Amino acid sequence: MPSQRNHIDLTTLICVLTLMVLSVGVVYSASASWAQEKMGSSDGMLNIHAAKILIGFLAIFVFMNINYKL
Repeated sequence: MPSQRNHIDLTTLICVLTLMVLSVGVVYSASASWAQEKMGSSDGMLNIHAAKILIGFLAIFVFMNINYKL
């Protein structure tokens, strides 16, 4: 019988990671012209969002290894 201590709901994890990756395209599509006008580069908002995605991605894997019962 598998241990429940490190059980990961794979369906939820895949859905969250998929939404994180797809949001990069949505942010670029929605903000490219605004970022070009305000920041001088069409990928200004994309870089900010990608950094936040990376931080969130790392946070998921750090916090899922912490025992919430402590």
